[in-house]
Amino acid sequence: MESINWSQEQMLEVVLKEPDDFLKIRETLSRIGVASRKERKLYQSCHILHKQGKYFIVHFKELFALDGKKTNLSENDIARRNTIGKLLGDWGLVEVKGELEPTNDAFRNFMKQEYTVKPEELMLDKAQLLGLTAPEMTVLIGGMRVLGTNYQGTKHGVFTNNEGVLTNDFFVNLTDMNYSWNSVGSNLYNIVNRKTGVTKWTATRVDLVFGSNALLRAYAELYAQDDNKEKFVHDFIKTWTKVMTMDRFDLN
Repeated sequence: MESINWSQEQMLEVVLKEPDDFLKIRETLSRIGVASRKERKLYQSCHILHKQGKYFIVHFKELFALDGKKTNLSENDIARRNTIGKLLGDWGLVEVKGELEPTNDAFRNFMKQEYTVKPEELMLDKAQLLGLTAPEMTVLIGGMRVLGTNYQGTKHGVFTNNEGVLTNDFFVNLTDMNYSWNSVGSNLYNIVNRKTGVTKWTATRVDLVFGSNALLRAYAELYAQDDNKEKFVHDFIKTWTKVMTMDRFDLN
């Protein structure tokens, strides 16, 4: 991935809610990273830095740059850092100084622009940050689509005639063989009736990966079954609660 020109002015400054939160944040960041199955080790992505009376959330490659070492810091690294910073803010641990403009959010079907990293890969990265398993990621995406939570109200992936109602329609229609997927852009597809040729819905790569990836399709087909409607609702609520209460230290 192409490196970017980086300067200290680009560091993500945060304000701690309480002085004691420094240790909580450091502990939280130690749990977020890229896991190596071979080495059975988690490589931490970001750290909290105290510099000249200010606090910053920094990617480990930024630490290399601060030490004057050569590093291949990329846009994806900065996006990952910003996502982690936003999560810390959502969990009430920090207040991010300035506006963090989102670059992508698969759960709300949003991509600011086209990146070298595929949308579905960015989704997996975000799911990992949230500590979600593959089934949890699947049920969360399916539920949020039919509830109509897309960024700016777009209809991509909203495979239902009852938007706003928690149903398993996303999976039912995604796996329906009466429809074909026709690409109309780098990250946009028309879901077309095979017999009539009429476009029923639109979708992104993130939506359709749950039908094209063998593992994710297995989960999609499970939730699409008529006798699993109740399981879908139960699993969605459980996963939603997990995300909303993640790292809430006051609940420990």
